[in-house]
This record gives sequence, C-alpha cells and structure tokens, in this order.
Amino acid sequence: MTDPHSNASPDETLQWQSDLKRLSNCPDRLHSWLSETGLLTARLAQLANRKLRVEVINQEACLLDHEIARGFACESLNAIARRVRLKDNNEDWVIAETLIPLALWHSTQWLNQLGTQPLGEALVKTGVTELSDLEFAEVSAQSRLGKLACMKPTQLLFARRRWHQINESRILIQEIFLPALTAKILQ
Repeated sequence: MTDPHSNASPDETLQWQSDLKRLSNCPDRLHSWLSETGLLTARLAQLANRKLRVEVINQEACLLDHEIARGFACESLNAIARRVRLKDNNEDWVIAETLIPLALWHSTQWLNQLGTQPLGEALVKTGVTELSDLEFAEVSAQSRLGKLACMKPTQLLFARRRWHQINESRILIQEIFLPALTAKILQ
C-alpha cells in the first residue's frame, strides 16, 4: 500500500503486544505514557508549554481489512478513518487514527460533529467506558502507521491501540507517539 491515507488495513509488519515489556527497544520512561489509562490528552496538556491543540488531518471513508472488521464484529468493511495530530505549539506529538464502522458513524451524531474536540474527552462526556486492554507496537517506517507518521527510515516509534464499545458497535483508536514527544518525555 503506497498511500497511508488510502486504506485502513492493519499493518502486517506491526506486532501488537498486550505486554509493554515485550517492546525491548522502548525506553522505560515512555512506559507510563504508553500505558496511560486516563485521558492521554489531559496528560499531554500538563506537559505542554501552551495549550494542547487537536488538528484534524483528514476524515474519510475507507475499507477495512477483514481482520479489523472481525474486531468490530460487523459484516460491512465500510468505515470512516479520522486522523488527527495532537500538538504543542508547532510540534507534533501524537498522531491518532480512529476507525469507525460506517453504520455507527451515521447513527451517532456526536461522532461526526467532533471537529477539533479530542475524541477521548467526547467518549467520557457521553459515558462510553467499556474498553479493551491496551496493545502496544514498535512502528517502523515501512508500516502503514509509520507512513502516516511520515517517519524517517532510521526512526523507531511506538504506538498503542484500544477498542471502545459504543452502543452495539466498536471503534478502534490507534495513537503513534512522535519523536518530539518522546524527546520531551526523555529529557
């Protein structure tokens, strides 16, 4: 797949782990950030020099891979991919991708009216609390998420993902921690 925005297929090159300690290249000081169970945006806002901003990269229809569609427990492969950057000043800290089944998108008005509001805050406000456990991965430049993050070939980034239950459906949120955030945490 050459265009990271063209499809929401999972990365065959990513090995998602339920145990963060299995990511041998992940710095220990990054562990608490990747495994944050509260609102990541709230924690990032505490670290930010200025107000943390959400910038929408795109929001588009996509086709899901069969594996991801099974995770949604739906028949249709049609979905919406919402991609945002979480920024401090002009530094990109996180790229988040949310995959939403098309039927849920159309039936849940607050989802398609998020704009620059952080999704995690909207989930809390609407009472969505059913979550899966976090999963973690090392992201390589060749992977779809690596291309989405515009990684350099020598970089190694880290990501986390989690399923959220909404009504009778689920959404998948994947977050890539970018070099500027990792550097800030490790300083």
